[in-house]
Amino acid sequence: MDAIKSWVRERFTPVVLVATTPAIDAMCHSTNGLSIVDILRPLGQISRLEASIRVNDTTIKLQDIKLRFYHASTMFQPSAEACDQQLQRVLQLAAQQHASGNGAAQLKSCLETGKAPAVPVSELTPWSVTYQQELMRLLAWGEHEAVDYPVA
Repeated sequence: MDAIKSWVRERFTPVVLVATTPAIDAMCHSTNGLSIVDILRPLGQISRLEASIRVNDTTIKLQDIKLRFYHASTMFQPSAEACDQQLQRVLQLAAQQHASGNGAAQLKSCLETGKAPAVPVSELTPWSVTYQQELMRLLAWGEHEAVDYPVA
């Protein structure tokens, strides 16, 4: 359950879009070799915060908050064709890496018999985690249905 909580917390952490001018980017890179987003990232974790938010007649007390910073140039959603091509590449690489396993046969027999597998499903389908991560990365940014919608 902790793994699910940490995944949800990481996935739905508020996003801050950082829009800079080329002059600021050049100054940051020449001064310390970091982008302005890299400079801001350590400031994205705020602890011991004393703030309250009122949502639909309910008061929520914020004690800790985390923000994710992204440069405006990295916040875009690829076309559907580009997403399909990238996901096909991910599956091809995963198939090459895990081709010797017999997970597919075990999973098929479990589905046919209706019995639970003896090993966790993630071991039978090791490619699924990589596929899910890449799918979420590709679909993170959109114009109106984004999961990662900038809040500031």
